Amino acid sequence: MEMSISLYQPLDTSRREIRLVRILPSNDTIRCTLQVESLSSDLKYAALSYAWGDPKVTRDIIVNDEKFPATENLYEALLQFLSNTALLSNDGDTALPLWIDAICINQKDVNEKNHQVQLMGSIYSSATRVLSWLGVPGVERGDITIRTMRDMVEAAFSGETDQVDEAGLRDFLTSQPQSLRPPDESEEDLPDEGAMWRDIRFLFERPYWTRVWIVQEMVLAENADTHLFVCGSETIPFDAMEKTAKAFDFLVRHEDPQRVGLKQRDWHLTRHFGSPFIGIQIVSYIRQSRASGDLFSTGEIPFHIMRLQATDKKDLVYGFHAITSSDLTVDYHKTTKQVYIDWYEMTLRQLSSVSTKDGRPATHPILFAGLGLDNASKSGLPSWLPNLGRLSDIFRDTYIRRLWDYNARMGRVDGSNSSAGSTSSSVRQRQSLDTPTIISGNTMQISGVRCCGIITEVIEVEKSSDTSRWPRSLHKLCVDTLNRKLKDHPLGISTLQALFYLMHGGQDPMTGKHLNVPPDPDLGFHVFRCFGCVDRVLDVLVSIENVVDLDAIGQLRAKSRSDKSLQFALDANMCKGVEKPDNLDIVLLTIKHFGGLQAALALHKSLDPSQEKAIFQTDDGYMGIGPKGLRKGDQPCFLKDLASPVLIRDNGDGKCSNVGLAYIYGLLESKATGKIKEDVVEAERFEIV
Repeated sequence: MEMSISLYQPLDTSRREIRLVRILPSNDTIRCTLQVESLSSDLKYAALSYAWGDPKVTRDIIVNDEKFPATENLYEALLQFLSNTALLSNDGDTALPLWIDAICINQKDVNEKNHQVQLMGSIYSSATRVLSWLGVPGVERGDITIRTMRDMVEAAFSGETDQVDEAGLRDFLTSQPQSLRPPDESEEDLPDEGAMWRDIRFLFERPYWTRVWIVQEMVLAENADTHLFVCGSETIPFDAMEKTAKAFDFLVRHEDPQRVGLKQRDWHLTRHFGSPFIGIQIVSYIRQSRASGDLFSTGEIPFHIMRLQATDKKDLVYGFHAITSSDLTVDYHKTTKQVYIDWYEMTLRQLSSVSTKDGRPATHPILFAGLGLDNASKSGLPSWLPNLGRLSDIFRDTYIRRLWDYNARMGRVDGSNSSAGSTSSSVRQRQSLDTPTIISGNTMQISGVRCCGIITEVIEVEKSSDTSRWPRSLHKLCVDTLNRKLKDHPLGISTLQALFYLMHGGQDPMTGKHLNVPPDPDLGFHVFRCFGCVDRVLDVLVSIENVVDLDAIGQLRAKSRSDKSLQFALDANMCKGVEKPDNLDIVLLTIKHFGGLQAALALHKSLDPSQEKAIFQTDDGYMGIGPKGLRKGDQPCFLKDLASPVLIRDNGDGKCSNVGLAYIYGLLESKATGKIKEDVVEAERFEIV
């Protein structure tokens, strides 16, 4: 974005000066003036929150009689404010000047940018009015969606209460889709069922919601007299947006959707496309935490940037600067790596002093790092330092999200989190585990304990392009367990059972029941081992759908090409000390009992997160899942402040690399962690590069 340097005169940082834009009346080109003001409690202005858009696609506006290239999205916002000056007024009369980062900050002056970004917290928290510009209505009918959301809130909430009025919400929903019809549409043009949820989803898929700065801007806007979301000419206040999110959550949790007026397709869309309000919910959570005195720690930043993007990757840290309990100094002169290290060191200092709302410590940042998540040779970052710029891509990985969530839920692994329950308290490392430190730009020291042996077997699970087949490597692994090619598990169960528990995180995917140790395999395991030992799952699944009674099974045996493999799997001695099905009949009826084809497909689908990962076994017999790229000789370790083991690779020079997080079934219940708890195992100091 090119602009005239003469447009900007130096600001007096001692007076906390900022620039404000005033839009002038005009019938053609958008014309503005820039005025310099000292940021004080008496200053009245509006602050704009928006997505820049493509900086290469611009339209000229006039600022102080000079041409200024505004991005398309900013141009549309200014055009709307020009035609509807009431958006900039709190009293319906005087239009407030605007603070707009792209215009008010000299983007070519790094020193000024440092100073203004450092002031960002004060700029948004001191604004009289904050306007979140979502864009023009577009083909997604954003303006109609805004009106619909306002109507829903008016119907579902009485007065100032935050409680959903079920009767009011039912009346509103039963009026759909008529309430979605634009005034100029005929009855024949009415949207189909589910249009409301579709349009809401489209509204929250706009670029605004992926911008890293929006979280901070919306959190700080709680101090403004007015915070409005604007789409075209339609607006909705933040509190109404919050209530819409609560109504959505109420519907998702409701046991009887028809009682609240939801049609079947509406219900399906409501339950399955996921909450579109995640951005609003995050902001509400942070606001509530701040109100109760619970500081937002820098260690929580990765959890919030997983869905966000930034053109300048330094903004993934600086974009939260004003709402965290940090004293980081904004400095765009630094490299991205140095900004990440500054964030890392700040988070390490907070580990021992800052707790989250429920008493957990701040999350250790190594949780988000590893050679398996980011190729260090390409990024230039050490293996302990997360590549924050890639977290939004990594977030799509279901298995990694499970591990992140598990560590966030369980807290630290040295037993200091009494609220975490027996799982985390069962792993108590020696008191000698001191605070991790960064001893150079590329090396971090951290205490930990090696556990459960060295990795001796690695099976990389490829991505299967054929949904009717398991990945061949996973199929081969299941067959190998039948032939006793892998060591039995230390908990006294077969390797195939351990694999089943491992793939599903210790929970039966068909019943949702926790799989106890010693194990008591539920019906889901019988289905798992049945599928695991045949090459083509679809042959079995299509046949299963037609099984209604025992008489039909005879016909199934005659036509199933997989029958011999199935019978082999069932007759093999796969489970030690547990009763196995007598024959194929029981397995097939089991699948039928849990919903037939759809349930079996769901079980098959539940294995997807393991694809493009590595399944491993240690010389002690433990099985686990880790990132792709791990090697024989890597070793699981418990590091300070993590609830899951990390895979460490010795580099041969006294230093090691972090490969990434792993899940190892049965480890927390084993004798290995009992030795750690009893201080039998000595902690050591790792130097990770």
